[in-house]
Amino acid sequence: MRRGHLPARAGTRKSVVVPETSAASAASASPTTRIHLFVCYYQSSSPERNAELDEVMRHVTHHQSAEYDEVHVVIEQPDVEAFRTVARRPATGTVAENVRVHVFHTRARFCDLFALAQQARDAHMQRASPPRRVVSIVCNSDVYVGSASLRHVRSDERLTDSAVYALTRYDVDAIGPEHEAGARFFRSAASQDCWIFGGALPAAPTASGVGAPQDAQIGDYLMGVWGCDNRLVYELAAYADCEVRNPSLTLRTYHLHNAGGTPARKGYRPQRGTILFPYLMLTPTTLREDDTSRTVWTLLTFVPTERDAPAAKVVIELVQPTGTRLRASLQQLHQPVYHKVTIVNSRRSEATHS
Repeated sequence: MRRGHLPARAGTRKSVVVPETSAASAASASPTTRIHLFVCYYQSSSPERNAELDEVMRHVTHHQSAEYDEVHVVIEQPDVEAFRTVARRPATGTVAENVRVHVFHTRARFCDLFALAQQARDAHMQRASPPRRVVSIVCNSDVYVGSASLRHVRSDERLTDSAVYALTRYDVDAIGPEHEAGARFFRSAASQDCWIFGGALPAAPTASGVGAPQDAQIGDYLMGVWGCDNRLVYELAAYADCEVRNPSLTLRTYHLHNAGGTPARKGYRPQRGTILFPYLMLTPTTLREDDTSRTVWTLLTFVPTERDAPAAKVVIELVQPTGTRLRASLQQLHQPVYHKVTIVNSRRSEATHS
């Protein structure tokens, strides 16, 4: 089943769309590939944190806008004027022509951004003759993709229709080439802040998906909640049958968050709780490494043991991340009852179904 797109929630948003007149330098950079960026903007309760969010958005909409064909920014109604102040370029007093603003009345979920991305992709495919390949990038609000990495993405033949890159970040103290040169890699398989899609955006489970609940949606939860990135990778691999990798040793995304703590969004209580298991975590690699020998997928979930017994925590590491082995392992974990769970060590365990 082809991966489709989700309709937006009724009555939750309106869009201010600029006609498709992308920056010339972006369009000429690759005559066969378009890059669309999707990111949220919001006002924090902390002035220090606001300054960081503004700096990232200013960099994307002022200095990097010509490197994208379209920049889509999701904003909640109270933050529209703040965004316009940040996004207006001093030289012209206007926002870049390829920036589109989508006003939501509630906080966006992953699936909301995926739906917008699919709509933008479909719109280009319908208008253009001939249509160009479209790469869609979804980023957290305090993250931007390095310019060299964007150039790499435009020409990356590995980024096929079924491929997704879930990237681990590099922390910076400020924005600029000198700060990027000294960026600190957050080396973790359990953290991603940027997702790059080579083809259609996932919405509902595919026919070959494993273990998806009835009427499941991909990414039907808020961004920025603990565990959301690990759950999203799991859903992309298990439900949507995507080939997900983390080539963050080649592709760099920069993260600006030095303000103390994690302040709440204005008008919100801090988000409590976590996104539920199962999780799938990805070892960072380069694009040159052999997928079958270097990428390690770590599946973390809870499964039932014997009847009426407490669920057991299971961690399984798979060296081969794609194809039948991953799907077979996921399928095994969705059998109705596990009679034995053997803990191998604190990092790895395996489940045996009898």
